[in-house]
Amino acid sequence: MKITAHELQKHFDIAEGDADYIQSFISTTWLPPTTVLKSIAPFIKNNYGVESLYPDYPDLVYLNMGDTYSPTIFHDGTSYQIGSWGDYVETHQKTFNITFKKTITVTATNQNKAIIQALTEMKDNPPTSKDIDRIDTTNHRKSNLKKTQCNV
Repeated sequence: MKITAHELQKHFDIAEGDADYIQSFISTTWLPPTTVLKSIAPFIKNNYGVESLYPDYPDLVYLNMGDTYSPTIFHDGTSYQIGSWGDYVETHQKTFNITFKKTITVTATNQNKAIIQALTEMKDNPPTSKDIDRIDTTNHRKSNLKKTQCNV
């Protein structure tokens, strides 16, 4: 899929001249994708730099826009595309040979108890503690509760 200047303007709110430059640069360069994305990153507002799914899937290189499902520019090993890299990976699960995990969010005064209870209540094949991939905890000032997200 060829990236157009119009798509760049639509998704990233950039000036027409910058969009034309990026489109031309992407379509004519022989530089590695990481270098290309680092070169165009300053033109794309609110990005957090270039990332990849290295070491598992080093061919998928993208501009981090702060969310897995936000539109971004990425290279999949064969071409540059605009879209969310999360949607791309989900669409190509068999290529990446992965299975997606479920996300649960709980709020409680005793976060460990809440996590264990939420994991136990999962109806489809309850995971064990070994299945917990990541736990993010955010303190909430007003309620003095902790919101915990657990990707399993």
